[in-house]
Formats: sequence, C-alpha cells, structure tokens
Amino acid sequence: MAPTPNSALLAAHLREDTADLLALLPAARRAAAGGPGGGEATLDGIARAAYRTLRTAENLAAHAALCTAPPHPQPVCVTALAAAYVSGAAGVCRSAVFVPEWPRAPLWAMGDARLLAAALGNLLANAVQYGGERPAISVRAARRGETLLLTVADNGPGCAPSAGDRGLGLGLEVARRYARAYGGRLLAGSAPERGACFSLCLPLCPPGAAPSVPDYMADRFSPLYVQLAPVCDLPL
Repeated sequence: MAPTPNSALLAAHLREDTADLLALLPAARRAAAGGPGGGEATLDGIARAAYRTLRTAENLAAHAALCTAPPHPQPVCVTALAAAYVSGAAGVCRSAVFVPEWPRAPLWAMGDARLLAAALGNLLANAVQYGGERPAISVRAARRGETLLLTVADNGPGCAPSAGDRGLGLGLEVARRYARAYGGRLLAGSAPERGACFSLCLPLCPPGAAPSVPDYMADRFSPLYVQLAPVCDLPL
C-alpha cells in the first residue's frame, strides 16, 4: 500500500525525535565516563538503536515523498554530491576502501538533491553491509549518451541470479523509486563471488541549465550518515 501524507508526517516526527535523542548522546557519554563500568557499552547500544530508527524514518520519509508528491526536477551536480558522500563515507567506514572515479568536469542530472542523497546513501550502505570484512567499493559517475550513470559496486560474495536483488528492502526501493520518478531507472547486477553492482541511470541536465557547483555537506544527520551508521563504527 502506498504511503499517505499522514505516514510522511509520522516519519518526519519520528526522525526529529530520534535526532533530538542523538544530540544528547555526547553529553551523556561524558557523564558516563566518570561513572561505573558499562556506561559506554550501553550508550553505544542506544546510539545504534537510535540510528536504526532514524534510518527507517529517513527512508520512510523519502519513500512517502516519492509516492505522494509530484517530482519537481532541478539541476543536481551528481559528481559534487558523490564526492562529498564518498569523503564522508570514508570517515565513517574506516574498514572500507572507497575508489571514486568520475571526470574533472562536473556532471549534472535533473532530479532532487535530497532524495538522490538518500538513494546514494542506501547504495553505499548496501555495499558496506554486504562487502565482507574489508569492503572495496567503487563509486563511478559517467556520461552515456544523454544519460548519467552513477554506479556503486562492491567486492562482496554477490548472489546467484535466482536469489533476486541482494539486500532488497526499503532502502533499495527508495533508490528504484527515485530513478523512476525522475525519468531514469535502477540497474542491478550480481554474481556469486564477484560482488554486486547498482547503477542509477538518470537524465542529464539540459545544456545551459546547470548553475554554479554547490557545496554539498555530509554531516551527522545527512542521509549518508544515517544510512551508514548502523553498519559501521560510530564516530559520535
């Protein structure tokens, strides 16, 4: 059943409440450091649970927006957003190796920056979660005719074609719905022992429509951090 505007509102409240809880954790951690043992482990557990809730809320909000609101395509600098998020992911996921690859000239697509960030965050989290003990994750952006391809590939175990899309859930559904809503599609490929590869195929920005390159941020409450924190060490 498609989400209703009420579900979008509930997701927004859930996200805000959980973010408030997370904002209190640094002070609670400092207080616990002077108390009896076990406080740090308890706070880490609270943080992981809170980020799991926040991740669900972020995806619910994105899913609701994609299901209930008509798309309003705007120019998005995909290479700038990808660069910010790969840099942020490398700081959060210290056990993973990220290999970015895109041209020096900015690549622009028509879409929504916030929703594209949520889609990319989900693809990165999927690669980290299923990439093994030391994931090697390739993030590529390239032009193919009138289409921009944003690809995330990992070196994990992959899965047999009969197993369907590995990790299929709300996160990948958000990525798939985003691509469809903005005139593209999500391609998925996987094979046993060869890893998985997901590509967002997006329409390029028309010539002359791209503004100056924005400075995207990947902070503690961005879609990137929210998606990755539950499967990584938490640098709170």
